[in-house]
Amino acid sequence: MEAPRDATQSQARWRWMLRSDIEAVARIERKAFRFSKHPSFQPYSLQQIARLLREGHVSGCVLCQDGCVVAYSILGHSRDYIAIYRIAVDPDHQRSGLGTRLVQGVKRSVEACKRNKILAAVPDDLVRTQIFFRSMGFKALHPNGSDLYRFIWLNPPSRMETEAFHAIIKKAF
Repeated sequence: MEAPRDATQSQARWRWMLRSDIEAVARIERKAFRFSKHPSFQPYSLQQIARLLREGHVSGCVLCQDGCVVAYSILGHSRDYIAIYRIAVDPDHQRSGLGTRLVQGVKRSVEACKRNKILAAVPDDLVRTQIFFRSMGFKALHPNGSDLYRFIWLNPPSRMETEAFHAIIKKAF
């Protein structure tokens, strides 16, 4: 089972989002967030995605596999950091390492821009998403009176931090 995951992940290519990708992103958006009950994670419409990407401080990136967009992220840029506004993998391709590959590409782009922070906000009831960000080296910050946990990536975690995190996850599941 590990071989297909590695093959899928290695075939996917990270790149900045193009206008021609917006329809595919909207399709993934509808599929990935179709059953979401959380108000922060309702599917964006095609028009909302296009309007958001026209803002000067917003960009997007995608993973393409066999000529098709299979994952995307919408990012907000500030002088000091990049915020992950939205990240999604097509449900038909989930659990194959594509989310990890997408975040790794975001990390590389942040480093290339001479920044060292990525912020992500995750609802407190989306435990799987929180575990995903923690496994990618993000550190949880305390929520400020809201139902969102803020995660920040500053530098890759030390080996000791990573081992401690995996030990906690093994005990929890």
